[in-house]
Amino acid sequence: MESVKKFERENRYIVIKRSDLKKVPVTYRSTMITPMFNLLPHLPRRECVVVESDWPEYEIVWAMIEHRMGGKPVPDFDRIKAENQALQLLLNDRDDLDDQLTSLEQRRYAEQQAREAAERRVEALCAFANEMVDAVFEGGSLDGADIQDIAVKHGVLRIETREDECGERCACREYGFPAECYRRTELIALNPIKQ
Repeated sequence: MESVKKFERENRYIVIKRSDLKKVPVTYRSTMITPMFNLLPHLPRRECVVVESDWPEYEIVWAMIEHRMGGKPVPDFDRIKAENQALQLLLNDRDDLDDQLTSLEQRRYAEQQAREAAERRVEALCAFANEMVDAVFEGGSLDGADIQDIAVKHGVLRIETREDECGERCACREYGFPAECYRRTELIALNPIKQ
């Protein structure tokens, strides 16, 4: 069985792009370019296709030559290109699905967080209401200060130290400043804060 020699790319040609010749300094043109053109009549005429290394076809052309030199059939590059495009479309679709799944997971996570926050609010409000009702059943008499303390304990109100009025209807102004001001928390806020 005859072994096939491994294909090696060879440096067989000297190719100068015409647009590159225009970039050669004028002082070199007469000593380099003119003698090169004088050589042309003494060289065999060749027709060549030049594919630059930064062109997308570069590696494909090398693969075609390697297959031909190795006695293999030249691959159907149109078919390969079509398969690659189909694969790219599948990959794009998968990326889109991944994005949709990520968005769905984020939405589910946000919904779960909102449910947990709502459950915490209900638990805190129930604990506040139960302590109020227990105090009444025990025959206790609750005044405003007692109710405020229970509300602070269960996170219904919070205490802020204020140095000045919080608005037109500031109840603390009659006590003077600085004052401890009882403020609604997000549990009973008119516009609840998302947790």
